[in-house]
Amino acid sequence: MNQKHPEESVTQAPAASRQGRRKLIQAGLASAPVLLALKSTPVLAGNCKHPSGFSVSGNLSATGGKNCATRFPSINDWVKADPGLWPSGYPRDTALFGAALGAGAIGHDADIGTFRLIDALNDASNPLNAKAAAVFLGSFNSGPPSFSVVQALWTDGVRGGGYATLGYKSESAVWHQTEVEKYFDYLLGLNP
Repeated sequence: MNQKHPEESVTQAPAASRQGRRKLIQAGLASAPVLLALKSTPVLAGNCKHPSGFSVSGNLSATGGKNCATRFPSINDWVKADPGLWPSGYPRDTALFGAALGAGAIGHDADIGTFRLIDALNDASNPLNAKAAAVFLGSFNSGPPSFSVVQALWTDGVRGGGYATLGYKSESAVWHQTEVEKYFDYLLGLNP
């Protein structure tokens, strides 16, 4: 290599060496669009099943409808599940929706003392009740989120004035019924 004029070293290299470098550079440039097209889960989301990671990273659609972890058991899974598989303290035939979720089911305010989780799972008149029951039951074994977060999402986000997510570097969002339902859909693998 010419130390005084390194640019002259390139012209003095054998033709085969220059041709090899040219091919290597062309191959590298040709693969750039492929590398740029690869998608990854946002690192800041951590486990993107947490509400904070979900809202901050825009995970409503960023993962193409796929969870970063295994989806929660579906509504139908819970309807068909053996009563012994339900979480301890929430018997299949007697667990009340309002007691479990911290607030009554949509459309069943008059039935707060009799409307059960199993009733919610079979509630065709308001699918959000069924989704909430399935996510609540799944939170015991498939979480995050924990059952207490699911309760807060229901009491504050659906039945109350809004659920405040805590995001990365204090970024936050307030979720209402629409956002909570999208999150439940995400956890249950119901995203389109």
